[in-house]
Amino acid sequence: MPAATIGNDYYRHHEDSHALIGDRTGQSYRLGDAVTVKLVEAAPVAGALRFELLSEGRYEKAPRGKRTRHEQPKSRYKKRRR
Repeated sequence: MPAATIGNDYYRHHEDSHALIGDRTGQSYRLGDAVTVKLVEAAPVAGALRFELLSEGRYEKAPRGKRTRHEQPKSRYKKRRR
């Protein structure tokens, strides 16, 4: 399953932890995780199968100190309207 089809995040491969971790969300899929998939397409002549990922990954802290959308600090100052 191509990493680009997992979701609306950019997933990087972390070789040391055998995981794909989303840059924006911190959502991760590790080698050996149980996932639920749906068969989308089968090409018997080529012997190819295409799957769609249905289950969500684990949510961990975003890698390399990046904050997720929900962890952004709130500003002490209100924006002025003009």
